[in-house]
Amino acid sequence: EAEPRPVPRHLKRRPRHACSSADAGALRQQDAEATFAEELSRLACEKGLSETQLYRRANIDRKLLGKVLSNGAYQPSKETALALAVALHLNLEDTLDLIGLAGYTLSHGDTGDIIVEYFIEQGQRNIHLVNEALFAFGQEQLGR
Repeated sequence: EAEPRPVPRHLKRRPRHACSSADAGALRQQDAEATFAEELSRLACEKGLSETQLYRRANIDRKLLGKVLSNGAYQPSKETALALAVALHLNLEDTLDLIGLAGYTLSHGDTGDIIVEYFIEQGQRNIHLVNEALFAFGQEQLGR
């Protein structure tokens, strides 16, 4: 019996948005004015996160993440953008850069923003703990 022929490398199924460090470097060198979706993809790639890991950490629906990543014109809600930043374990500066691409910022006049900023600055990136604090203060929760 003949042995089965190996599947050509270009036909092998790779996880969506899987990337190497070379891919991350190439994405970083792209246009300085990346869209939210492009920057999100770059950051996830840089952090070595699959789409599954990202949507689970962000506590968002898989379909929503797919919409955000596949439609460069899609504008996520502020809560979704912040959930993704928390899921990526971004520092405050990188969080502000990412959510800024979606047209948002953090305000010291908004209780929810203060809570999210506090957790980011403390290095606490568990979305469920952030949401518990937001809930305790009657604020919109991140993710779902």
